[in-house]
Amino acid sequence: LRLFDTLLPAEISAAPYLRSSPIGNWGNSRQMQRGDNHDWGVWHGERRFSALDSSNMPFVSEFGFPSLPNALSPAMKSNPHAFVYSYKGLNLLESYAHWELGQVSNRWEYLAFDSAQLDWEMQQFADQAQLLQALYMDRAIRHHRTQMFNGGLPREEHFFMGRDIHSSGAFLPVCHGVLAWQLNDVDQAISWSLYDLGNMPKLAADAVSQAFQPMLLSIENTDLDPELRLALTPQRPENGHLQYRCEVKAYGPEGKELSTWTLPLNALGGTPEIVMAYRLRDVMDWPDNMLALSAQLIDEQTDEALDTYVWK
Repeated sequence: LRLFDTLLPAEISAAPYLRSSPIGNWGNSRQMQRGDNHDWGVWHGERRFSALDSSNMPFVSEFGFPSLPNALSPAMKSNPHAFVYSYKGLNLLESYAHWELGQVSNRWEYLAFDSAQLDWEMQQFADQAQLLQALYMDRAIRHHRTQMFNGGLPREEHFFMGRDIHSSGAFLPVCHGVLAWQLNDVDQAISWSLYDLGNMPKLAADAVSQAFQPMLLSIENTDLDPELRLALTPQRPENGHLQYRCEVKAYGPEGKELSTWTLPLNALGGTPEIVMAYRLRDVMDWPDNMLALSAQLIDEQTDEALDTYVWK
């Protein structure tokens, strides 16, 4: 550690320097309000995915969730615990399957060694883990990208003109950078990678790619009240006038559509990065038996769906 603690600071004494990436960490809520952070409240902190609702950081340089690789070797099937790159182990992964998916996992731990049944159980567990990783990474990136400063720093309203723009406002984002851990692996392992040893993508690879698109939707719980949020990143000035619409639908029992709300969005080239928010209870018919919401962002010129989000 002498290199980072002594030698490097001496060489670059005129420049700001930190010996590691995070100023704050997931265990200290006050520190997480400033600078760079590693957010491991989910997984290492054993918090539920819903803990993201209270996470509010200016930069996040590390967070993730482990999963199994696409192809399970005979050695991994016979002793999966030996391949876990985390001291938390498989028991926590099984707990998350129960908490977030409602799945009864860990059954394979107690099976007699019937190879065919064991193979089936291990593959089911691998599928659950990859689904969990995809769900968490998608939710975390959307959350961080759509956080805004509470009640302040509005952008010029002529950039985006839509229904209820004056009551919702357009705001500077709180979080100015999100880095996911990690891209790939150099060994077959149960780890945080989005691509396994053979560079085969896991489910989370596509989810992360979608969550980093320029136009992004999210529905967040704000005081247990769903709020539609949109993260809109800068457009090139030569793109001129851009038109979008956001369609939000409420669903009841058996998937019955109960109400719809459409938000027109008109953007000018050169638009700065902003976050927009709408309290859905205020802008659309709010049925008492609503069980789920879906939101879709659509390009008016091509009628192409740019992003879709489902909230339950």
